Order: sequence, then structure tokens, then C-alpha cells
Amino acid sequence: LVSDMHVGDFNTEKDIQKIADRILYLKPDLVFLVGDHILTDDKNDDRLKYLTPLKKVAKKIPTFAVNGNHDYGVGGNDEEINKRFHYPNRSAEVASAMRNLEIKYLINEAGKITVHDESFLLFGADEYLINAINFQNIDQKKQEYPDLPIIALIHNPAGIFLTPGHNIDLVLSGHTHGGQIRLPFIGNIMKIEIDIPRSWYQGWGEYQGARLFVTSGANESSTRARLFNPPEVVLLTIK
Repeated sequence: LVSDMHVGDFNTEKDIQKIADRILYLKPDLVFLVGDHILTDDKNDDRLKYLTPLKKVAKKIPTFAVNGNHDYGVGGNDEEINKRFHYPNRSAEVASAMRNLEIKYLINEAGKITVHDESFLLFGADEYLINAINFQNIDQKKQEYPDLPIIALIHNPAGIFLTPGHNIDLVLSGHTHGGQIRLPFIGNIMKIEIDIPRSWYQGWGEYQGARLFVTSGANESSTRARLFNPPEVVLLTIK
């Protein structure tokens, strides 16, 4: 599980190379990239080329990705969705670049995955901050495979608020960066735009029967600073 790679102004190909090398060293069965692959700003440059090292991962390990808010150029919690677009929307470019790297890019899409003779349904959600999450496809798949558990990739952990009624068992998210700055006995200092429990900024949580895991991310946006909160590539064992 990897989130928030944020290629751009200060995260370049060498940073993604480290992430790719770490994934290959861990030898997982699947790779999930849960959004904010790019750091959006007003520059119309070729920063997406920095994602190239992920191709050697996708060639060896089935790799799935979903959109994050930065891929859309979105931030904040303004009541008018259009006012949340602070930067150019590069989501189509991001999806195309990732697919060219042989990464399966899911936008409100679901499918059956089988690993070591165990099967589940994987749902890749679109971006929460623009109200783009649509569960229609996973609801249809659940009718086709009623006995299979569902794992959902949703960039923003607040997306779990939308899952009741859709039989989601596990949500995997990022977005929070763990707060970037974490203090002993206090936890995260920086907060995201949506009010979520402080415990949801990193690690395990639960909401109305659905489990949640939030990674604190592989890189940063805005200021490049972390304290008591190292970047991570997470290896999860799911049973």
C-alpha cells in the first residue's frame, strides 16, 4: 500500500525509484497506489515522467491505482465543488500515464481478484472531495459474487462515511500524510479539510462495521517536513 507520492517540485524520479525498489524488496502479491500520484500546481510540465520506475513494479506484480485530490488539482472544503479546483485538473493525464506503465487505473470500477486461491472484490473509488465516488459498479459485482468480501481503495479516509449499505469490509486510504508532524502523546498536528477522528490519520480505524487502514504516505505536499512520522510503504497481510 502506497499513497501520496506527489511527484513534482521536490519529489522526482529518484524518490519514486526508492519506492519501487522497496516494493520489489517486499515481494507483495498485489500493489495498491491510493492517490495523489502528482503534486499539482500551475506549471504545465512533464513531472509525470518521474513515475516511470513504477513500470518495473507493474510488470512483476499486479498493480492498481486510484485518483486522489491532487490528481484533480483539488483541495479545501468549500461548499461549492468548483471552488475546490485550485490548480489545473490533470487527472486524465495521470490516468493515461499510469496505464502506459501497465498499472490498472480504477475509476469507480470493481473486479474479482484471486490470490493464493483466495478471492475478493476490489473496488477503486474516484475522488471524495469532488463528490465523484459512485458505488454502482461494486454493488453490481456484489450481486454477482455475494459471498466475496470487498476491499475498497479510497484516497480520502472520509470516504468511509459513504460506505454503509455497500457491504465494504476494508477501506485502504492515504491523504492525511499522518498529519506530517506528529507529537508524542498528541498525534497529528496538521489536519485535513474534513473532520475525521484523530485516530484515523494513521493506522487502523473502523466505521459502522467497515475496517479502515490509513497510510501516512510516501512523500509530502506543501512543506517538505515530517517529525516522528517517517514516510512509508506498507506491507499488509489480509486474511
